[in-house]
Amino acid sequence: MRVVKFGGSSVADAERLRAAAAIVAAHQAQARVVVVVSALASVTDTLLRAAGQIQMGEGAWQATLAKVAERHQAIYRALAGRVPDDFARQWAALLAEAATLPPRDPATELAALEAARFSGWGERLSVPLLALALIAAGTLAEGFTEAPVLLANRDPFALAEPSILATRASLVPRLGPLLLRDGVPVLPGYIARDAEGRATTLGRNGSDYSAAIIAAALGAEALYIYSDVPGIYTADPHRFPDATLLPTLTYAEVRAIAATGAKVLHPRTVEPLVRWGIPLHLRSSFAPDAPGTDVLPDPVLATTVAG
Repeated sequence: MRVVKFGGSSVADAERLRAAAAIVAAHQAQARVVVVVSALASVTDTLLRAAGQIQMGEGAWQATLAKVAERHQAIYRALAGRVPDDFARQWAALLAEAATLPPRDPATELAALEAARFSGWGERLSVPLLALALIAAGTLAEGFTEAPVLLANRDPFALAEPSILATRASLVPRLGPLLLRDGVPVLPGYIARDAEGRATTLGRNGSDYSAAIIAAALGAEALYIYSDVPGIYTADPHRFPDATLLPTLTYAEVRAIAATGAKVLHPRTVEPLVRWGIPLHLRSSFAPDAPGTDVLPDPVLATTVAG
């Protein structure tokens, strides 16, 4: 089984969602597939802005959220010609949660925590869109919008610590029947539940990390992460056109690069992969057949290079 994760730029509109569906179909020809998806590009930032406006008592939050709704509705129409009733139910639940956001108080971190939780709606909204794109392309698929990652944390303000075993126990019975029918489950990245069952997140840009946790929990043979670049470069390719793609790296090298603050992967992405020796393949959804970066365990890399 493979876990295939798409970043926000890879699902930004109907065209990108169709391209993502084609990538999944190519993987499915070789193995069972579980998909993890980020929010549509820029949606997380918009939700955080709306949350801040609500907490500061600013009326502009309604217009801010309306733009999010309109964008998703436009994509539904492009993919299927109509907006499904399920979206209206999702949106009503989002607005109900927005109404519960606490006022901002400099003396407590509660407001920031609640705003982060609210931003997790971006992933919950993107899951059914990608599932729909897969179904439209002829793939048996189903979206699961509940948080897939379970944490060991009881303190909501502590650094998120995933429980691989609890996540496995939760996911296997939920996803197993669909996988046995060669179907593709679509899961949200970024969001999680703590040991008390409370909704939380894995922190900003945590979708890559959540995909790695899910890959470890399901015993995947590999994790593929698709974004707008094919892998890790010697420098930021958006700023330095002469930057060179690094074709192979070890877990340790990726950790070292992430520790410098480079915006390549969530710095903890490789942690769940190391223990189970799961390879990580970074690719571009805009050129999925182009070479990328393969992050391999040290012995695998040594054998590959020697061979």
